[in-house]
Amino acid sequence: MIRRNTWILLVVFLGVLAGAIVWTRQSEPSSEEAVPTPEPLWSYEATQVDGLRIEDLHSGKVVEVRRDPELAWKLIQPDEGPADAGRVEQAVTWVRQPEVSRVLSGQLDLLPFGLADPGTRVTLLLADGSTKAFDVGGAVGIGGKTYVRAGEGDDIQVVSQYSLDDVVGLLENVPVLPPTSTPEVPPTSQTVTPRTPSP
Repeated sequence: MIRRNTWILLVVFLGVLAGAIVWTRQSEPSSEEAVPTPEPLWSYEATQVDGLRIEDLHSGKVVEVRRDPELAWKLIQPDEGPADAGRVEQAVTWVRQPEVSRVLSGQLDLLPFGLADPGTRVTLLLADGSTKAFDVGGAVGIGGKTYVRAGEGDDIQVVSQYSLDDVVGLLENVPVLPPTSTPEVPPTSQTVTPRTPSP
């Protein structure tokens, strides 16, 4: 026969096991609140965007592109001309809906985030004449993220460094449309054969 102490230990063990199961099920978040969806810093349709400006705040270098009915995108600064529409469209697509993975609220000391004296400002130029801008700060330790700050508030946003690199990279590698070369056609020589008069 099983001793009385064994039965007591078995009941206590089953009680602890049941309690652990109930506790873990209650502490699991519901599927509705499990993972918050990252919100963009702002969101605009492509038709609402008129241009993009990227500024190096230390050197003063500026790259600005605007929509153009004939060229799709036109380079305004540093030199006026047709822009590489593919590269510009990729940058504008991200800037018109920059996805924020995290927001740090109430940050008064901007130095640790590289935002006390930011090096780059990205400005979205909207068709109604208004603008939306953010300053680019330092990289977040690991994970391919960068600190940015929109406006003068105390909030600092964390965004994808990889997407931001496509935008900020336009400063170093200006999106000038490479000229298309037309093949030269050598002049053709025509030989004229004299006509003989008919009798």
